[in-house]
Amino acid sequence: MRGVITALLAIIVLLGGAQAAFAHATLVTSSPGNGDVLEEAPTQVTLTFTEEVSLGPGYLRVIDDDGERVDTGNVTVSGEEATVQLEAGLPDGGYIISYRIVSADSHPVSGGVAFAVGDAAPPEISAGGTQIGGSSDDLALSVAYPLVRWLGYAGIALLAGVLLMGLLDPALRAQPRTRRWAWVGFDLALAGAVLGGLLQGPYAAGRGLGAMFDPTLMSATLETVLGQMLALRLMLLGVLGVLIWEWFNAERDRRPLAWTALSGVAAIAVTHAASGHAIADGMSWTSVPLTAVHLVAAAVWTGGLVLLLRVVLRRGSALESREQRAVVTRFSGVAVWLVAALVLTGVIEAFVRVGSFGALFGTTYGWLLIGKAALLVVALAAAALSRRWVLRRATASEQLAASTPDDSADATQASGEGAGAASGVSAATRRLRRTVLTEAVAGAAAIAVAAVLVATPPAQDTYSVAKDTIVTFDNSYTAQLSLDPGRAGVNTLHLYLFDRDNVLADGVDEVAVTIENTGAQVGPIDLNARNVGQGHFIADAVDLPINGTWTVSITFTEPGFGAVTDEGEIDVS
Repeated sequence: MRGVITALLAIIVLLGGAQAAFAHATLVTSSPGNGDVLEEAPTQVTLTFTEEVSLGPGYLRVIDDDGERVDTGNVTVSGEEATVQLEAGLPDGGYIISYRIVSADSHPVSGGVAFAVGDAAPPEISAGGTQIGGSSDDLALSVAYPLVRWLGYAGIALLAGVLLMGLLDPALRAQPRTRRWAWVGFDLALAGAVLGGLLQGPYAAGRGLGAMFDPTLMSATLETVLGQMLALRLMLLGVLGVLIWEWFNAERDRRPLAWTALSGVAAIAVTHAASGHAIADGMSWTSVPLTAVHLVAAAVWTGGLVLLLRVVLRRGSALESREQRAVVTRFSGVAVWLVAALVLTGVIEAFVRVGSFGALFGTTYGWLLIGKAALLVVALAAAALSRRWVLRRATASEQLAASTPDDSADATQASGEGAGAASGVSAATRRLRRTVLTEAVAGAAAIAVAAVLVATPPAQDTYSVAKDTIVTFDNSYTAQLSLDPGRAGVNTLHLYLFDRDNVLADGVDEVAVTIENTGAQVGPIDLNARNVGQGHFIADAVDLPINGTWTVSITFTEPGFGAVTDEGEIDVS
């Protein structure tokens, strides 16, 4: 145990030295840029994101002031870039680039960019208005999507629990209840995979539940990483079903079959990890295996609890109390390792996905993670009580065996269990059932929260606190700077220039802006600050490689006087 903890802590240190990337695609730049006013209409529109994207069931379109499409529908996606061709000879006017693409972790990212041609003004739209998530007006879809994921997780957990209990006690393999729970788990896992594939299309396209059987959406889903992982999951479930059937119907206990089937459960967990947040956080070589370990540990633990409760400790069980105690003792020993893996991998994932206490308490993802942790605390408290009961009963049994002569041990044990059935043993067993039930319910609830978490943007992607500063020039002009989100990575810089009368400066059409980190000897980096209105300039795609204090230098020409230069500092963290 100590070696496992040391190894996992070493991984935490390793990850602590890495700069996690965004787990969702973020728009870096566009051509035309947001707020651009062009003399001539472009022939195409190109969007560049922070990571590889796919169109999938999404879209990239351009509409005019009247809401009519002016693109040809010819969209190409290559790596981080998405391009759509425009109709020839577009008239002067305002246009909006509207997009909904699928990031590497299968979640849709939507937003808009506004530009104008000729004397027109760009339509009103927030700069960098990227939205992450699969928001939909269809309430049924917003409920069904996480529910289907939970069903898939629950099915895998039941299959893992059946296999674990069968390995701990071969006699359980012959129990009809064990077989029933196994096939319930198989059906749930199968339904989760099939329905998950059908729902992904409407989720990514922003459509309703009624579009789940749209053949175009189904075909587009199969072209995504998530669709490919779903197809692989279905194949693995087919193999797993055959292995479990053979294991149940073998004349003798064939443990290699059970271990192979359990390996199949682990492979299915990898398909979940390889189509979610772990694949897109910039450290997939560690995140995917860690996430898979987390899922397997959770599945085996919670599934084992269900089997323990509904088969081993069920009322009227045909198993003798001595056999019950033996199975519970074995499960308790395995559960310690499962819980250790679950907690430590969970801590690592939280570190990567959240990144700061502010993000933990200031985002939906953070609060869901807190809720999941609270449920696990309840489950772990119940597990501690269960283990205490197991150790106490095991100690009592050893003391009884040591104090009873060999030739009368069986008689004493029988009489002791007979008397206990009417008093202490049955009461103790009832207490154990209650703690195991609490443990199982809390674990199942934690899995439900996890099903919502995987469809929620990581806190590190959505949490932002813009960093502001004010620069005062010698000619009494002032510049208000706002760097959003104010952290290492891609940022947007807003610059508001005010004149001597403290109103937005008129007549200043251009500013030169550079940014550098003198302490780390990074820069100076020239920023393309576009004039988007009176005294308002925007620099998109301000890519800051590290945190720290950055110096922003601003140069502009005051009408009738000359060039003015000054600088200010922004702390990036």
